[in-house]
Amino acid sequence: MTSSLMLKALEPHMFSLDAMRSLPPLSSVSAKRDAKRDAKRDASVSLKTHETKPQDSLWIPSRRDKMFWCFYYVWRGEHDYTESMEHSFCVERDTKIAAVEQLRAKTDNIKRSGFKLCDLENELVYAKRIGYMGLFGLCVAFDVPLIYVKGSTYMEITQESQCAGLVMTKDGTTGLRKFPHGDTTPTSAELDNIRTSLYFIGDPSKPIRAISAYGVNDLVKIAQTLGVDSSDPNGKRKLKKKLYEDIIACL
Repeated sequence: MTSSLMLKALEPHMFSLDAMRSLPPLSSVSAKRDAKRDAKRDASVSLKTHETKPQDSLWIPSRRDKMFWCFYYVWRGEHDYTESMEHSFCVERDTKIAAVEQLRAKTDNIKRSGFKLCDLENELVYAKRIGYMGLFGLCVAFDVPLIYVKGSTYMEITQESQCAGLVMTKDGTTGLRKFPHGDTTPTSAELDNIRTSLYFIGDPSKPIRAISAYGVNDLVKIAQTLGVDSSDPNGKRKLKKKLYEDIIACL
């Protein structure tokens, strides 16, 4: 190779004016570097503070005790929920302990619900994942009106006609009905639909009255609401006792 050809081949790598002009501007390099840094930061924040994607409008917290964190989001709002993710264990523990202390001054409300104070305390203090009883205790302790929907049933923990949120369990997963802008307050249409199409449980310890309180047609209506087949495999209507037992099994 001649010296002129060798020089031409090395030109792109030489510290010359033409070589410097061919390099991307520093602002472009900086912008790309900043974009990568921001992307990593956003991904990190997402992993730490955000939850799984909504499924059919159901917002599902990322932490283990989903029932608790659904309550906490309604009670404290999106900002406090996000802030709490950095020390979620302490927030959860301290909130449950504070709830127990508050409940000891509200025994009358607890008695009317059919629960016992000791049972509420045990669930809030020792359960790794609270259920409806723990949710009830939190709502009563901090005066948060909620409705809990599970399958074809619903229970109200409300103050008069108010409702700050819908906690729902669908296919074994518990989440919160949340709008895209963060609001959890259900619409009047949603509340009407729940109250007209689902089975209301007023007392979780007695979700249904004694069989003597119902006629066959009453049980058929309840079965339809719960999705229980009121006919046997031969297409005949089930006997009252059998239909009642199947309803209980569903509840």
